[in-house]
Amino acid sequence: MDSSVISVSVASDRTAVLRERWLSLHPDCDEETFGIIAAHYGESGRFYHTIGHIGSLLLLFDSVKATLREPLYIELALWFHDIVYDAQRSDNEEQSARLAAEILEPFTIPQQGKETITILIMATKHTSTPQGDDERAIIDIDLAILGSDKHTYDSYAGQVRAEYAHFSDTVYNEGRIRVLRSFLDREQIYSTEYFRQRYERAARENIAGEIKKLQNT
Repeated sequence: MDSSVISVSVASDRTAVLRERWLSLHPDCDEETFGIIAAHYGESGRFYHTIGHIGSLLLLFDSVKATLREPLYIELALWFHDIVYDAQRSDNEEQSARLAAEILEPFTIPQQGKETITILIMATKHTSTPQGDDERAIIDIDLAILGSDKHTYDSYAGQVRAEYAHFSDTVYNEGRIRVLRSFLDREQIYSTEYFRQRYERAARENIAGEIKKLQNT
């Protein structure tokens, strides 16, 4: 079988699994909302921030779900945190939070819960210190890719580069190095003990390796 056919089949299977997960998450999670979510994550120009990315984060979420204070809100925030993604903009989290609020407005979720989801989505901007265990958890889940095995990390780095194909190597490399160094400059990349024990060392090695590679490009 042609490899492209296999890839399409795998992607289709993953989407089907996520569809079932979405439909069972909350009584108001229906086919229409899943269609909206899938359409956004399937936009052209996305190579890393796809529905597959959400699936990977949800698996990580499952590993710590029992320890979370508000697992429903965190899972909903994960579904929506990259629903708007344009590599040429700097307000993707704000726009994702706005669209999430629109979609979730009719859901039978307390207003406080909807506000919490907005806060959790904004936490994935990674520009401020997380406040509370659930913010720390969603940030660590989102950053777990940094501590993945070398093959997975290299694939991730290549996918991110593809999303910024409109930038020259010089411009991209300078910006990417700046972002990567901001993580290395932290006393700890991960805020929770669970993720720190599993990913901190590998994340620092991966980031340092990518910086070196970018400097030599």
